[in-house]
This record gives sequence, C-alpha cells and structure tokens, in this order.
Amino acid sequence: MSRPIPAIPMPLGWSDVLAACLMGPGAAQAFEEACREYHGAVKAFAISSGRAAIWVALQALKRVRPERTRVLLPAYTCPTVGRAVMAAGLSGLCVDVSLDDFNLDVDQTAAAIDDTTLAVIAPHMFGTPADVVRLREICQTSGAPLIEDAAQASGARFDGRLVGTFGEMAVLSLGRSKSLRGCRGGVLLVNDPDLVGVVAEEVSHLPSGGWLSASEVCRQLAICTLSAPRMWQMAKQLPWLHVGAEDQEFDAKPEQLSAWKAGLGSLALKRLEAYNAHRARLGRSMDQELSGALRAHSQAKASPRESVYARLALRLDCSRDERDAVEQALQAEGIDARAFYSRAIYQYNWWTPAPHQGPCPNAERLVATNLALPVYWGMDEPEAEAVARALLNALLAGGRRAGSASTSGESETEADMMHGGRSCARRGAANDQLARTDDKGQRASAATDNSD
Repeated sequence: MSRPIPAIPMPLGWSDVLAACLMGPGAAQAFEEACREYHGAVKAFAISSGRAAIWVALQALKRVRPERTRVLLPAYTCPTVGRAVMAAGLSGLCVDVSLDDFNLDVDQTAAAIDDTTLAVIAPHMFGTPADVVRLREICQTSGAPLIEDAAQASGARFDGRLVGTFGEMAVLSLGRSKSLRGCRGGVLLVNDPDLVGVVAEEVSHLPSGGWLSASEVCRQLAICTLSAPRMWQMAKQLPWLHVGAEDQEFDAKPEQLSAWKAGLGSLALKRLEAYNAHRARLGRSMDQELSGALRAHSQAKASPRESVYARLALRLDCSRDERDAVEQALQAEGIDARAFYSRAIYQYNWWTPAPHQGPCPNAERLVATNLALPVYWGMDEPEAEAVARALLNALLAGGRRAGSASTSGESETEADMMHGGRSCARRGAANDQLARTDDKGQRASAATDNSD
C-alpha cells in the first residue's frame, strides 16, 4: 500500500477536542437529548462506557424482575459484554451465532430462552444488524427484554429502521474505533417508558463525570496526532495506546459521562450519517472485489440489513495459524487487519457459565477463522479495492506476503487467479471529498481498537 490504512471510521481532530471543551457543563444533557431525538427513544442516558451502559441496564432489570437471573448473549462477541454480565452478578448463557452474519442465531436463541431469562443481549457485529425483528418476537413471547448492543453499529438499519430502536433498551458506544466516534463513553437508550424511572434511579447513583480533565484532554490531543496514517506505525508501538490489544476489563468506576466527552459525541452524531454512507460505499467496493473468492466469505449484509461497515468482517477457509499469518502479512503492509476475538465468551477464565452451557461450534470457528479489514474514512474506492486484493494475495501466498495489489489493476495478480480469472472491472474513483474537506483537511482520528 502507498500509505498505512488504519481502522478509523470517522475523523477527530484537535479543533473538535477544543470545541468540545468549550461547550460547557450542559453538553452532557444536550448530547443525551440529541441521541434520544435521533433514535426516537423515550430517554437517553450518557454513561462512561458502552459496557457500563449494559451493566446499568441489567441492574435496572434486576430490580424489576428479581426472580429472573439469567442473561442470553452470543458466544462470539466483545468480551466486555460478558464482563458486564458478570459485574451485574448474573448468570450468563452463551448462544451460538450464525456463520452468515456473525450475529446471534435466532433459532438457537428461541430454544434457549425460558422463564428464568432476564434479558437477551443482541450485538450488531462489525456494523451489520442482527435479525432484531425475529429476536424481538422471541423476547416478547417469553417476557424477557431485548437489549440491543449497537456499539459497533450506530446508524445501521434493519428494514429501514435504525438499530437501537427495536429492543426495550439499547447501548451505543463512543469508543475510538466505533462509528459514533468519541473519546470513550456510552449511551443507554430506553425505548420502554415503563423502564425509564428505574434506569434513571440507577444512573443517579453513578458519580458525576465532571466537566473537564486536563490529563484526559491532553491524552486525546496526542491520540488525534498519532492517528494520522503516517503516524499509525508509531502509534502501534506505544503501550499506553493498546492498539490491537483485546480489552477484557470492566470499568473500575462506572460514572456519568463527562461534559467534554459528551461534546465530542454531539459532534460525531452530526457527522454520523455522512461518514456511514461514505464507508458503506467503500465497504461495498471491497465486498464486490471479494465476491466469488474461494476462501474468503464476507459477513452477510443482504436486505433488509443496512450495514455501516465499522469493519469488513470475513470468515476465511483456513487454519487459525494461517489466518494469523495472513493478519501479520497485512499488518506488515500497513493494513490494519485484525482477528476478533481470542476465544468464545464461555472460554474466558473470568466467565462463570450458566448450568447446561454447551459448546457453540460456530462461535469457536469464527474465533479461529475471522479477519476484519479496515474501512478507513480517508480511503477512496481504489484503495479499498486494493485492500481486498491484498487479502486475497496473502491468502493465496499462505500469509507470506500481502501481495502486490495495485490500484491500477493493469496486470493479472494472484487475487485475479483466486477469482478464477480477471478481477472485477475497475470502478471509478470514489468521491472522497468528504474525507478531504472535513475538519479543514485535518486527517486525525482514533488509535485503538477495543475501547468503548
């Protein structure tokens, strides 16, 4: 690649951080109201992280239905979701996932739910919606609320309707690698008016996040600088950024979201639709480049799903070792490809499984064979296609090299042969005016993968 391609979905510059700091202590309330209005929710609460928002939701439901003690969640998801369940003192039953869309398997969820189920947590993995219509029907039949985890999918839609609006509650994330991008934070959306009071009481017990923290602001300014593509290789070497590290921790001190972080969230929300649309164009170009590939299967996104392409998630037909070699080869080329996650939820040593927890073979298979490609906001379509071809070349080479994919497409590459012939015809250059003009040309954004 001619330059590094980080997994940064939306820009964030110094001017954004400074503008957020000037919004004043009322910024948190303004952000909550903006999120509520955008989603059509009854109420929105800004909290210190997405995982803390899940924890608050579960704490509230425990008060409403204390006789129910079990939570259903996918076996393949971010470990912090499982951590939130454990922190709430509940029993978790992991349900297997679909190898097509990497989300909760609806039929297995229906088989697992019963009158002990307090809630079902349904993440929208990598920005692609789960089948929330069927999941909601299952939950309503059993009297268990549906909590949508839209941390990776802010702005995604299912059947034309925003995710986060189907469940009784939903969680958003302002993590630095998320589509609604900020400086760590979360939002708990409440769609059921009967739950607003009990959630508000739980939130009232959280300490205030305050207005400004000089050390956090300085850290975020440093991240903005280090997130430029040319600085990305340096950023990956800095231990305090934890780039690519798997986050398995729960918040030491959940709190209400500080005003300046909420201010960043407000700025991100105003840009959300535009950058989601831009990444969707890039992601569709990558999907088209990979269509027909023999060993790379893209996460299903067929209608009625409208993905926001937080990353382009794939399932590879190879061993775990070969997948890891492909990841390393792409990283050596400056392409921030990542495998998520290191194991199924029930295999972590901090997890206490519910009785009768069985194996989830699809989840374990995804752990061993998934690879997520970056959909960087600053790319154009030729660059996006080159990333896809580099993956195919690396697969064909067994991970020994990420390949010589060029944006010109003049010569037949190993990626062409993997498709059984010439690769897809070059499409016209993408309109990257969005990336060039936003924030007065400042190319800066996030520098970590798993924070929320």
